[in-house]
Amino acid sequence: MRSATYLSVLLLFSITTAFGQQEISYDSTTDVHRFTFRGQQYDYRTDNQNNSYRTVGIKGSPFLFADWQSGTLPTHKGNALRFPLNYNMVEDYVVVSVDSVEKIIYPESFRIGDRLFVRLKNQYYEALYSGISTKLLRRYNARLDKVERNGYNENVSYDYEYFKSEDLFLQEPEGSIISVKLNERNLLSKLPDAKIASEIIKNHNLNLRSEQDVVALLTKLEM
Repeated sequence: MRSATYLSVLLLFSITTAFGQQEISYDSTTDVHRFTFRGQQYDYRTDNQNNSYRTVGIKGSPFLFADWQSGTLPTHKGNALRFPLNYNMVEDYVVVSVDSVEKIIYPESFRIGDRLFVRLKNQYYEALYSGISTKLLRRYNARLDKVERNGYNENVSYDYEYFKSEDLFLQEPEGSIISVKLNERNLLSKLPDAKIASEIIKNHNLNLRSEQDVVALLTKLEM
């Protein structure tokens, strides 16, 4: 894969090596990763010497997928290059495996299976619907929280845990991205043609708590 394909990726994207703490074990049943961590300063509370190592347990992952996914990256010529990909929800970047070396990239778009992800206003969204004037987008988020011991969780075997969430957005014709909820009242308040949308919902018995029905509504609004 080196040679032409590898050089194409280097030309297409700003690539840097993906660094991280070294993972020493992973328990798939509990989804707990264990990493080596180097102490940089002396900590009197833990008696942690400078440059010493300790193990940190983290439940979950900052990535959208548990494993590498077969994905594609577009080229300027309209072709697509296939690589193992994943998406980091915390730091908002794509990681690609090139000749077994992990690289961080920031493509304008990428695909994993039939799912399209696009970069808008320096953030990645999954494009659930891409119409002529309106887009329905999903934004993935994750944060890493320290486990606070409170007497009820003393047996927890990890130190930190990733918490993940999803939010829906509409991209309006002029390009602004607004947050929406899966309910009729909220969505109608965000659509420019609320009266027409209400008629479509009634005539086609749409339930706007369903993403599929929201996509159906947006599609019919553009007919």
